[in-house]
Amino acid sequence: MTYQITRNKLAIRASSSRVDIQGLRAIAVTLVIADHMRIFQQLPGGLDGGFIGVDVFFVISGFLITGHLFKEIEANGRISFASFYVKRARRILPAAILVLLVGSLAAWLIFWQARAQSTGVDALWALFLMSNINFARAGTDYFSDGQASLFQHYWSLSVEEQFYLVWPLLILGAYLLSRNSPRPMRRVMLYVVAVVGILSFAWACISTAASPVTSYFSTTARAFEFMLGAMIAILAVKLTAQSWPRLVRISLSISGLALIAAAVILIDPGNSVPGPWALLPAVGAAVFIAAGTGVKGGVQLPILRSKPVGYIGNLSYSLYLWHWPVIGLTAAVMPSGSFVYLGVVAFSTTILSVITYHFVEQAFRYQKPSKDRDKHRSPKSSAGAVRTGQAASVVAAGLALTVVITAAASMSSRVPFESTASAGLEYQIENRAAETAVKSIQHQALAAIETDSWEGLSPAVNMAGNSKESILTDNCWNNRYEARESCILGDEQAENTLLVFGDSMAMNWVPALWNVVQKHEGWNLAVFAKVGCPYASVSVYDTDGSEYERCESFRSWALDQIQDLNPTTVILASALKKELPAAGDIATTWSVGAEGTIKELAEIENVFVLAPPPEGVNVASCANKFSSPSDCASIVSDLWLDTSKKTQIVTQDLGRSFIDSGLWFCLPNGICPSVIGDHVVRRDSVHMTEEYSRSLAPAIDAWLFPPSLGFNTD
Repeated sequence: MTYQITRNKLAIRASSSRVDIQGLRAIAVTLVIADHMRIFQQLPGGLDGGFIGVDVFFVISGFLITGHLFKEIEANGRISFASFYVKRARRILPAAILVLLVGSLAAWLIFWQARAQSTGVDALWALFLMSNINFARAGTDYFSDGQASLFQHYWSLSVEEQFYLVWPLLILGAYLLSRNSPRPMRRVMLYVVAVVGILSFAWACISTAASPVTSYFSTTARAFEFMLGAMIAILAVKLTAQSWPRLVRISLSISGLALIAAAVILIDPGNSVPGPWALLPAVGAAVFIAAGTGVKGGVQLPILRSKPVGYIGNLSYSLYLWHWPVIGLTAAVMPSGSFVYLGVVAFSTTILSVITYHFVEQAFRYQKPSKDRDKHRSPKSSAGAVRTGQAASVVAAGLALTVVITAAASMSSRVPFESTASAGLEYQIENRAAETAVKSIQHQALAAIETDSWEGLSPAVNMAGNSKESILTDNCWNNRYEARESCILGDEQAENTLLVFGDSMAMNWVPALWNVVQKHEGWNLAVFAKVGCPYASVSVYDTDGSEYERCESFRSWALDQIQDLNPTTVILASALKKELPAAGDIATTWSVGAEGTIKELAEIENVFVLAPPPEGVNVASCANKFSSPSDCASIVSDLWLDTSKKTQIVTQDLGRSFIDSGLWFCLPNGICPSVIGDHVVRRDSVHMTEEYSRSLAPAIDAWLFPPSLGFNTD
């Protein structure tokens, strides 16, 4: 989120007269909030581009901050960095810190330990204005449908403040350079803006193509948007001197808004943002600002000059700060998407923002230094001090009111979970033991879907997110950068080897497979697994959005090693990838890749393809003190059903065995409980908890060692 710093008197008069910019702020924050509340997505055509409101804010900020710095350096021949950053801190930090504190406290009150701790960590990154670095480092997909951090929106505030650590220095450098140049300062500064903007835009295009996830949060990839605003600020004198007819300015203003509207319609998470698509809303904002530069009040279009719109513009910073944690906290305690949910989010965000704007933003922004307060104390300044002192209690009261309303709405709006899966799951009966195992799981799943308590589970729900693979696999872990290659669990001289090959999901099955191996004499367990690297011969993305080239080399190496080892039985297991670099149908691409790997193992006696668990809800994020296990149930996706079916056909056509694990996690109607038996099923949206993995040993056992081979299922 962007917002202007406290300004000197000249700048206050100049900016306060720009009613149009306040209107543009109102538009930008409304776009962002409506997008995050999934309002645009429900409109005909399913608009997904409301997030570009942030790009509009970056342009506004570049215009206002550059204009302020320019006036100062032209008037005084220098920039007071101390004054700049102090004013910036007073303008930005009080409200930002307040939201971090309240949001973190609410997280500890509502969430279980795992998510509360991660929220606290994210708050620390945000406090030091490095949220964008944190989310880029973690490979956070801004557009993911998963449970997002309460403070994910702080990435834009971090980008802005990081940029303004450098920008005043560049302006001062341009001024010093112009003193020894025949060219005027503004022309020199235009050259600087052009160079920085062009380089930034070029980098945005290159980095977005190579690594879209990290590029989205990149300060250098966003700098060109600030530069568009800075360019208008530098050209302000010429724009002011232009005697454009009012109709021309109105036309330009409307054109700028039209470009922003086009961006909302045309841009979606599949576009290349920030480069090159973010240029569309950024240019729109720049054209709009340019049209009103040099005109008192700017180009005041009828709607934008209304007092309600102007007031929303005033509230825009607080609205931006509050809306995202309110959305996250409300979604945790009541069904999202309902009218009640939307009403609670809108009401809570508005109340908290109004209170924060008047009692925190304004109080700190215009508070005089202590020596000035003592010297010029007046009833008015005393009243301001009282308002500042009461700010925390007033906001706390607003938060308490919000919690009460949210809790009441939550209790009145919960509805039974119903499946919307387009197809159900079918029983795949290999033998009586397998049938018995699946029926046992289904019996527990049916009971679990009705349970309303998180008590007595293994692992404890507040530790689900910290659950990891067995210590048996510590020496088997191949992360994305370093490799330990492979390992053998059990007697290395055993006559028979059960080998599992794949990504972290293959590792996720090890607790169950180890239980199986231990029941059979003369067997050991070999593990060939690398994080994010599936067994199927397909190209996949790395966490930064680039192609995962290290996966290709590991897979090639592993297949050679497996053939040399010649194990008795191979299990192929991977998580299903929802996105692949290759064009075309994901299910078909995946099944063709599986076919290629199975053919590579033609000399192995027994090859089983084990279907991954259908993706579910991250219980560590979903579970809280106001929810029940049924609130965290999920629905098997059409992609999983399609991929599973096509992979089964390919596998069986090659004479191999396909183990359909769907009914190990879901009911036949497609509903997948978050708890089965006494176990939390998943430690995130994809991976099982170790405890649940172990509980599936009988089901796997029945497939690998059917009763005809002498396995005792008791």
